[in-house]
Amino acid sequence: HPSPLWFADSVLLAALLLTPRNRWWMFIAAQVPIRFFLVVDDGNPVWFLLVCFLNDSLKVLLSATLLTRGSSVGKWFESVRGFMKYLMIAVTPSPALSAIGGALSRGPLGSPFWLAWRQWFLGDALTALVVTPALYCFARDFRRIARTSLARQIEACLMFLGLFAGAYFAFGLSQPESSVLLVYLPVPFLLWAAVRFGLLETSGGLSAMTVLAMFWATAGRGPFASSSSDIALSI
Repeated sequence: HPSPLWFADSVLLAALLLTPRNRWWMFIAAQVPIRFFLVVDDGNPVWFLLVCFLNDSLKVLLSATLLTRGSSVGKWFESVRGFMKYLMIAVTPSPALSAIGGALSRGPLGSPFWLAWRQWFLGDALTALVVTPALYCFARDFRRIARTSLARQIEACLMFLGLFAGAYFAFGLSQPESSVLLVYLPVPFLLWAAVRFGLLETSGGLSAMTVLAMFWATAGRGPFASSSSDIALSI
């Protein structure tokens, strides 16, 4: 079944961006037992699992190779130029090319091409946009959390509590007919994270809010419940 957020590729891309190229093969190989033995849908044939493994690996390799060339290397989330480079590689063309292969592979399983392409592309692009930056920043900067002052840690906790509360009222309690202003309740806390903290807290807050919104939508709650139900029916 299509996934709205494909975490496996996000973890792999973050790992490749943080390690030298001569070690990339280890992270590619580490997927094999997970892909073929641990997390396997009984309804998928072996050839489809192999195609997905090759497709996803090539997509991540393409993104990582292009991102680690030229300028802005290591600064993809620290400047407008670096982030635009990231968007134009990891969020748009790489998922689009991968979705072509994914849609073709799902054709023999009965999925219409354009529906499969759209689901594959959106799942990969959304994950690259909201999950990969958080994973990358956490792996790079998590050591500084222990060095921050107690007051700073308390402020970060209050910010995240406010963000979760805002997301709950915006996406968990409100209904489609509710005021559209409720959807913007988490925004002040995201601005708080952006102004007072760094990339780690901001990207982490955005990722958490996105996951919560999708969870409540798929559970039939919140302002996006109806659209989520339509997507589920189309799948």
